[in-house]
Amino acid sequence: MSTKKTESTRRTDDIVEIQQLLARYAVTITQGDVDGLIGVFTPDGTYSAFGETYSLARFPVLVDAAPKGLFMTGESLVEFDAANPDAATGTQPLCFVEHSA
Repeated sequence: MSTKKTESTRRTDDIVEIQQLLARYAVTITQGDVDGLIGVFTPDGTYSAFGETYSLARFPVLVDAAPKGLFMTGESLVEFDAANPDAATGTQPLCFVEHSA
């Protein structure tokens, strides 16, 4: 039996892995787990929000200053690059419910 994955199976595996990363992002930021949150990104990763881009080194300060609440994600839209099987782009809808004191 061959263990070689078909392109379709590989794409499905990639989508599931991406969805798990996005879910891990939402859970760790909701819990205030900065180390877990940073672990979602590659070491050279950045975070962009509201027109600004931040390095991961700034995450502890950003998370501490951010309002506390529940981060909920919707289904992600992942578009694979036909010319490069290792590249994809995507969009993730996010809903934030602030916890008031």
